[in-house]
Amino acid sequence: MTTSSHLIGSDTEATVHHAVMQALVNVNTGHRGAYGSDERTERTRQVFAEHFGPCDVYFVCGGTAANVLGLQLLAPQEYNAVICSDVAHIHSLECGGPRRSLLFCPSVHGKLTPQSLEPHLEHMGDKHHVQPTVVSIAQTTEFHTVYTPEEIRELADFAHTHDMYLQMDGARLCNAAAALGCSLKEITADCGVDVLAFGGTKNGMLFGDAVVFFREGLADDFLFRQKHCLQLIPKLWGISVQFEALLSNNVWQENAERANGEAAYLGSRIAELPDFTITQPVETNAVFADLTVTSETLRRQMIAKIKERYPFMIYEGQMRFVTSFDTKREELDVFVEFLRALQ
Repeated sequence: MTTSSHLIGSDTEATVHHAVMQALVNVNTGHRGAYGSDERTERTRQVFAEHFGPCDVYFVCGGTAANVLGLQLLAPQEYNAVICSDVAHIHSLECGGPRRSLLFCPSVHGKLTPQSLEPHLEHMGDKHHVQPTVVSIAQTTEFHTVYTPEEIRELADFAHTHDMYLQMDGARLCNAAAALGCSLKEITADCGVDVLAFGGTKNGMLFGDAVVFFREGLADDFLFRQKHCLQLIPKLWGISVQFEALLSNNVWQENAERANGEAAYLGSRIAELPDFTITQPVETNAVFADLTVTSETLRRQMIAKIKERYPFMIYEGQMRFVTSFDTKREELDVFVEFLRALQ
């Protein structure tokens, strides 16, 4: 059996789900309206409404664009600021894209609480300080843990009480919903989220994200911002039909459940290894681990050996092993035996 070297690198590196690829093939006939004026994009917007309730949906090329455009709309002035966790993706992995001051809060397993936000209220109204207008959270978090609906509602209530918005980076929202046994609406619109960056690339799509607005009137001029920021592509149906396929016939949930299940299995196997410890709760589709060897030199050597055969990310000093909907259980077994034989 041939083992993929990118087995546990990232769910971004996974294949495209066959239903999504087939949707792209099927739509590629005849001429269609450009820039989102086609009937398939309109139909996809209706599918979003079925999953999220009333909302305004705009399709962009990727997750960074979805986060950046949403945050720039919610924080339009240069003196506006965004409150986020100390491990936020918008800080560490989006190359300064938001172009707004980021106010960091200490997190526990990547999650914020209303109490962690309170210190950033001290200078509200003070002309010498940037003014927070948005609280941004990731679902799943950067550690692939999940916010419960109650936790999201508490953060939304806190933000709204203090005249701020709640923005959600939902690159792995499907994994969170599958883990919680919730609908997509129950952990977004129903909890008071104002703007969602909803991703499909990590759950079976080829490319594309959606910026979803739940507050009426908030997106009135978004098309201009989308065009100005190079995200209004002519053949927009190439993104929308992928989302339609993902959100139809329960594909999103089955993919997410499969990825989550493989991570749970991988975590249980790694926990059995004497030289490894699990560092974060395994709640969705990733396992965070570290080596328990006493020698730092040996630790670095072992990590280098793993990365040589299985490229993966070191995130906040921890090894991150990610599973996806197309992860094969037998390949995970080969990976675990490789780890067992390291020393």
